[in-house]
Amino acid sequence: MTTNQILPALHPEPVVTHKLASAFLIADRIVYTSAGEPMGTYEYQRWAEPPSEMISDVLLRELQASGRYQHVYFLRSDARGDYLLRGRLYDLREIGSKVPTARVAFEFELRDSKTGTAVWSRTYSHDETVNGKDVKAVVAAMAAMSTAA
Repeated sequence: MTTNQILPALHPEPVVTHKLASAFLIADRIVYTSAGEPMGTYEYQRWAEPPSEMISDVLLRELQASGRYQHVYFLRSDARGDYLLRGRLYDLREIGSKVPTARVAFEFELRDSKTGTAVWSRTYSHDETVNGKDVKAVVAAMAAMSTAA
């Protein structure tokens, strides 16, 4: 799935986007779970940045590169956009089982800045088989899903 499939064309109106955030995924630790076990984090394996920031940065770059929007900014800038894109990263973790899997799930909502009306929303969830049994293989599967989304 590309950003062209995710967001409607709004050219040339500017889009301002919030950083994605999720309470459990704000930290930089890689999350895992096994069947019947609670979620946990690896002690020594960590993301270079918190997952919510990585996904937000990928989204911003993809929207800017698409050529479909006049401007795309993060909300932390002083820019005022015609639309506000909000998102939430719900899941980015390893699921341990006989066939290890990586999971990503997030949601986006586009609102008209003037009226506050939601003009579009989309949820996305995907599981990817991990080709290997080490953390490096899990991270590779998660990274591939995050950039493909």
